[in-house]
Amino acid sequence: MDVRVFGTAARVGGLREWRGGRGLMVAAAFVSVLTGCFRYTPVPLAQLSSGTPVRVELTAVAVDRLRAGPDSVARLVDGFRVRGDVSRLTTDSLMLSVPVSYMEANVRHRTRLYDLPLYRTDVRSAAVRKLDRKRTTWVALGFGAATVAAVAFVL
Repeated sequence: MDVRVFGTAARVGGLREWRGGRGLMVAAAFVSVLTGCFRYTPVPLAQLSSGTPVRVELTAVAVDRLRAGPDSVARLVDGFRVRGDVSRLTTDSLMLSVPVSYMEANVRHRTRLYDLPLYRTDVRSAAVRKLDRKRTTWVALGFGAATVAAVAFVL
């Protein structure tokens, strides 16, 4: 009799741990899928305006020039891409405000904006982030169905 009670308690504890881990995994999957509902849509540089969040793909010449410059500017380039907000746009140049996050005194998370001047000839393509409504609808329906199935399983 003691073995059976012990075995039941072990199974119940294991079930609680499994449910808690599953809930955490579902929440992580939900958050990661929601960030995937956005797509980058190419736009011409003439359509950009001040304050627009943009992802810019640079030419090889521009990347070489930026990497040969100060270290703070070289860190802003990720491969051939840079993400930031358009702060100023003129006929021949583009100024991006690029956010960089760091820990201050290993306590506070800070974000600093760096201005990155670029010539229009340095930019191969520009893309803005837009919500993909079709994909978002399917993800929401799938998540709703999974929630209903999980509730039906628990009850």
